[in-house]
Amino acid sequence: MKRTFKLFDNLGITVANKKTRIKYIMKKDENLNFFNGKILTNAAIQASADAGNPDPFATGQLKKLPEQEVDDALQPFRQLFSNPDNFQDAWTKLMDVDYQSMRSYLRFPCMYDQAQINTLESFETGTNFYDTALSEMVMESMTFNWPQPEKVHWWTVQGGSSVIVEKMNTTLFPPNTQTASSLQMGTAVTAISPTVAPDGSWTSVTVDATKVNGSSTTNTYDHVVSTLPFGCLRSVDTSKCNFDWEHLQAIRSLQYGNSVKVGIRFKKRWWEELDKPQKGGVSSTDRPTRMVIYPSYGSEGSGTTMLVSYSWGQDANRLGALCQGNSSNEEMRLVNLILRDLADMHGITNFDTFSQLYDSHFAWNWDMNQFSCGAFALFGPGQFKSLYPNVTASYGGRLHFAGEATSVHHAWLVGALNSAFRAVYQILHSVGMEDQLENLERIWETDEEFDSKLYERQLHIGHHRPILRHNRDLASS
Repeated sequence: MKRTFKLFDNLGITVANKKTRIKYIMKKDENLNFFNGKILTNAAIQASADAGNPDPFATGQLKKLPEQEVDDALQPFRQLFSNPDNFQDAWTKLMDVDYQSMRSYLRFPCMYDQAQINTLESFETGTNFYDTALSEMVMESMTFNWPQPEKVHWWTVQGGSSVIVEKMNTTLFPPNTQTASSLQMGTAVTAISPTVAPDGSWTSVTVDATKVNGSSTTNTYDHVVSTLPFGCLRSVDTSKCNFDWEHLQAIRSLQYGNSVKVGIRFKKRWWEELDKPQKGGVSSTDRPTRMVIYPSYGSEGSGTTMLVSYSWGQDANRLGALCQGNSSNEEMRLVNLILRDLADMHGITNFDTFSQLYDSHFAWNWDMNQFSCGAFALFGPGQFKSLYPNVTASYGGRLHFAGEATSVHHAWLVGALNSAFRAVYQILHSVGMEDQLENLERIWETDEEFDSKLYERQLHIGHHRPILRHNRDLASS
C-alpha cells in the first residue's frame, strides 16, 4: 500500500488536504444488521457472542460469529500472508489449492455442511461469491480483516476515483504550459496489430482508434500497455496479433464479478436523526439492498446523498435487472424496494412520510457498463494458476497487460499500480535501460508481488510466443 499513498502524496491527495483525502469509517458499533427478520447493532451482536450466543439471529447454523468462523477456516493461509516478506512463499502454497472454490474448501477439509456454508456466505459476502476461487476469498479476508487491525487505516478520495486520473493528467501536463496533454479522451481503441518480422517476432505495435466525432487515428509504438478489462479487450480486433490458444483462453475465460450501486439524494440527513444515529460505517441485511454505506465525508454536514445499496454477485444481477434508466418504471420500482428496506432496517414505521424524503437517485450496474463489462476481476477455481500467468506476461515482448485483473489484488487501486510497475519494469528491461530500472525501484519501491526473475522470464517467454506460433503455423500449412 505504500505505493498507493506515495501516488496520493505526489498528487496532493494528502491527509493535510481534507478536501481531497478523507478518513473512511469502515465500521461502527451502532451500525445495523438486519437478518432473518431481526435487527441488531454490531455492539449487540458482540455482546450476545460474549454471553455465549454467537447466533443471535436464530439461524441454527452458527457456532461462532460469521467473521470469526471464516477467519478461522482460512487461518492457515492468513498466517502465511500476515508477513509481507513471506508473500511469494505464501502465494506458492495458496496456488497448490487454487483448484478449490471457497465453497468446496469449507466443505472439505473444513467439514462445514452446505447449510452452514450458505449461512456464512449470506452474512459475509455476495450471494454465490463462495463459488469463486478460494484464492480470491483468502485475499479478500486479508484485505478486510488484516491480522493487526490497529495498523489498518481506511481512506476515501473526495469526488471519487476520477479525481486521481484528473490530478495525474494535470501533474504530467500542467495547464497554461507549452506541454499539451497527450491523453485522448472520447476515443475507443478498435484494433491492435503487430508489425511482424520474417521469423515471426514483433518489431512494433499499431493501435487503431475511433473518436466520438467519427474520425479515426492510427499510431505505431515500440511498446503498448493495454489496461482494458478483458471483456472490453474482446471487442477490440486483435486477430492480426495471432494470439496462441492459451492467451486467447485467458482473455475469454478469466472471470469478472458484478456489482450494483444505488445512491439516493434525500431532502435531509435522516440517518443522523434516528434514535440510533448512523454517522459513517456500513449496515448489512439479507434483504435485496444488502449493504447500506453511510457517508464518511461531511459527517453532520449538509450533504444529503447516501449509497443506499451496494451489492455483489447474484444480488447485483437481480437488482441490476431493474437498472433501466433514471426515469424508467423499473428503476422507480428499485428505488421503492430500497426505501422499504431502509425503513424496515432503521425502524421507521411511517413509510409514506419517509418516502417523501426522496429527492433523486442514480443507479449503476457495472455489468452493463461498456467500459468495464463487469465490476472487477473475480477468478474462478483454478484460474489463477492456469490462466493468470498468460496475462502477466507480455505478448511478442511488445504488448503488455496491466490493470487490477493482472494483479493478485483484484478490485483495488493497489492492484492497478502493482501491475503498472510490472509492465514498466518489463519494458525498461527489454530495451536495456538498467539505469531507469534502478530509478523505478528507487522511486516507487518494489512490492510483495515483485519478482524480477519471474518478470524477466515472462518477458523472454512473451517475446518467443508469436515466434513459436509462427513456426507451428508454418509446420501445419
